[in-house]
Amino acid sequence: MSVIKLTEFNDANDRTRELYRQVEHKFGAVPNFIKAMGDNPDFLESVLNMHAAVFDGGEIPPRYKNLIALAVAMTNGCQYCTSSFTAHAQMTEATERELAETRAIVSLLSAYNKFLVTSGIPCDITPA
Repeated sequence: MSVIKLTEFNDANDRTRELYRQVEHKFGAVPNFIKAMGDNPDFLESVLNMHAAVFDGGEIPPRYKNLIALAVAMTNGCQYCTSSFTAHAQMTEATERELAETRAIVSLLSAYNKFLVTSGIPCDITPA
C-alpha cells in the first residue's frame, strides 16, 4: 500500500508536466516513483538532474551501472528498485549469468559485512 499520492499528469502543475514530458521522452514512460515526487517539482527536478549526472555518460558502461544499482537495491531491500534495475540491466544487455552473479555477490558481501560488523575485526587490507 502506498502512503504517498501519485501525481498523475492531468493533476500536475505546469512545471511538473514539463518534467514528466522530459522523463517520458527519455524513458518512454513516467514511472510511479517519479509520480510520487510530482507534487514537489523542485525536488523532482533535482532528483532528475542527479540521475542524469550519475547515469548519463561517464566511464562506467550503462550495463555495469545498472548492475551496481541492482546490487545496491537488493542490499537496501527495495523491491521496486530491484525490479526496476533488473529490467534496466536486461535492457542494457546484462546476461542472466551476470544477474545471477550480482545476486551472489550481494548475498556473500552481506554475510561478510554482518560478520565483520559484529566481530569488530580491524581491517588490514587498504587501498593503494
